[in-house]
Amino acid sequence: MDQISQVVLSLLRSALWGEKISCPADTDWEAVTKELRMQAVLGVVAGTDLPESIPAEVRTRWEGLAMHQGLHFYHLLHDQDELLTLLKENGIPTVILKGMAAAVYYPSPEMRSMGDVDFLVPRGKDEQTYELLLANGYELFEEKDAVDKHISFQKGEARFEMHRYFGRFDRVDAMKYMDDLLQKEMQSIEWRACSGSSFPMLSPLANGLVLLEHAAGHFRDGLGLRHILDWMMYVHSCLTDAFWNEAFQSAAQAIGLDNFAKVLTKMCQTYLGLAGDLQWCRDADDESCRQIMDYVLEQGNFGFKQMDVEGKVIRLFGRHNGLVEWCRLLQLSGMNHWGAVQRHPILKPFAWIYGIGRYLHLALGRKNAIGLVREEKKKSDQREKMYTELGVNRSKIPVVLQDDQFVERKP
Repeated sequence: MDQISQVVLSLLRSALWGEKISCPADTDWEAVTKELRMQAVLGVVAGTDLPESIPAEVRTRWEGLAMHQGLHFYHLLHDQDELLTLLKENGIPTVILKGMAAAVYYPSPEMRSMGDVDFLVPRGKDEQTYELLLANGYELFEEKDAVDKHISFQKGEARFEMHRYFGRFDRVDAMKYMDDLLQKEMQSIEWRACSGSSFPMLSPLANGLVLLEHAAGHFRDGLGLRHILDWMMYVHSCLTDAFWNEAFQSAAQAIGLDNFAKVLTKMCQTYLGLAGDLQWCRDADDESCRQIMDYVLEQGNFGFKQMDVEGKVIRLFGRHNGLVEWCRLLQLSGMNHWGAVQRHPILKPFAWIYGIGRYLHLALGRKNAIGLVREEKKKSDQREKMYTELGVNRSKIPVVLQDDQFVERKP
């Protein structure tokens, strides 16, 4: 692990647990700032008592960035309140997923970097909610059927994701277990106070499964430190040995993520300062913990650090055991980068061909291209092995909802 990564992890331990640290005199603070931002955790560090070894100009810059993040937090909280009021007035139950439902576990909710407002509606209420939002100034952010599990809206600067169901699984029984649990919880919603407001939140069991699945779901396309901290702060607040043994272990097993939960938690103990007195994760493999930490530091939040040619080629190789996913990636690449398809929609069915050409150009238009591609293929295979061992290999065709039944999506 390089010095920048070590400094970042020590700063997080200091911010969350009060660990006394001293940063090396030759620390590259510009690189540390960039890493904190790429991992979406600068607000965790900047809002605390910073070590004296950090230069004054860096402190001032971080405090300014933290203030900006805090303003965004409260703007989003206001937008969330408006949404909840609208739904409540129209008799539509809902719960908030991730976002504020993760922030409440932090020492200060404002520490967490916020993105969209994700919310779940009961089965059969999605069309009513869809029409209600459109009638009240919410605009579609992407096509209604672009993603099966949710519909994306935008109002002003805020984005919203209305979830029909939550999770991305390649097993029907796992998806059905998760959905049955969340739908049952919609019948007994509790409101949680947060930063002068309140919102409807799932129980500790269901909310923990959501945060765990969220981390697993993003493992392939970019698991970052923000996802890890969400899980760690939840574990610190809720997941005692007794709770694990009585309820959480069996639920995590049902969705195939019990080993992932153990490895993720032991990794937090090893690198991020989570208390080491939990017994339920003690048998997690140390090498797996190290691999995940290296992977997270390499990826960045949502894979933002892997947008170079190497990262793109490795991702493409990662679809080699899922032909449909491979073709979808090529189609998406063509749609995003082929200017002609934007001007002439009739070309849309052929975007994947452009995608093939683009990846060939990216991969082979480099010095020692063949050698680099071989190394990237090797690295991709190593990642696939890690995904499988952790139970987070979601490269297969995911389960989708059709006619109120979960089925495997057909090619």
